[in-house]
Amino acid sequence: MNLICAQKLRWSGQVEDRQNDIRISFILTTMNRAQDLKFALNRVREYKRSTDELIIIDGDSTDATPAVLEEFKDLVDILVSEPDRSSSHAQNKGFLLARGRYIRHVTDDDELNISEFERAIDVLDSHPEIDLLVCGGTKMMNGQSWSVWLPPGTNYGKSTDDPFKYGAAGVGFIVRRSSLSLIGLHPVGAAADGEYVAQAIAIGANVRFCRVNLFLHSMNADSHIFKHRKRHRRHMREIEKRYASFSYRNTYHWRNFKSMYSRSPFALHLARRYRRFVLRRPVGSVPLQKNWDGGLS
Repeated sequence: MNLICAQKLRWSGQVEDRQNDIRISFILTTMNRAQDLKFALNRVREYKRSTDELIIIDGDSTDATPAVLEEFKDLVDILVSEPDRSSSHAQNKGFLLARGRYIRHVTDDDELNISEFERAIDVLDSHPEIDLLVCGGTKMMNGQSWSVWLPPGTNYGKSTDDPFKYGAAGVGFIVRRSSLSLIGLHPVGAAADGEYVAQAIAIGANVRFCRVNLFLHSMNADSHIFKHRKRHRRHMREIEKRYASFSYRNTYHWRNFKSMYSRSPFALHLARRYRRFVLRRPVGSVPLQKNWDGGLS
């Protein structure tokens, strides 16, 4: 019965997609970050098409944000300026207002690779069964960069362990709006991105990872994950208990031993075992070369 209902929902969503004239709903959330907002809006101007819409959710800023929004008023389709309780709360306001076939949350500290974004949209157009596309990208901090990438055959989205085992970078999410009725709104919490993917997989949504280098996300001490790292760890433990399998939860603390007790031979031994038996990656193996071919992992 549940499967039949899900199939009907997905079929009606595909009809709605074909009839929708608005392509992308970009949702930009901000509060008292006028300079970053201006930088972000200049970037949005480069990739927003006439068939797209930009929704700005401002948490009732008291700095120069209103002046910046006035400067870019020709770019903004919908503006909401009122207090909100969290960034996820603001994002959900945008979800409820979105009219496009696809939704992407825009942050003021990430850069979008335009050509790769268009490849990701082509993937969604070619695969109407996908509800949530999790895209790869590049993260940077203190002059060092690393890739968010998964090799072919990973089968991301098949297990609720996946967002914990492989990660879930919210800056890489593209949501099919017609699938919101199945997936639901964005959870509120410090580790909300991981929970969103986990709840989508648990409810039976089709979640896939796409090998496109979609974003460049620069992190610093002001980034959310660092400002609220204790809350983030606590929330991750909570959602792992709710969604992850027992076998995966059993390895949760092993992952942190190397960083917590870097001089402990026992911790290093457990870290090696984790890599070998949980990640299925031989110790000392040569890393796979990252191929941004637009395929699904």
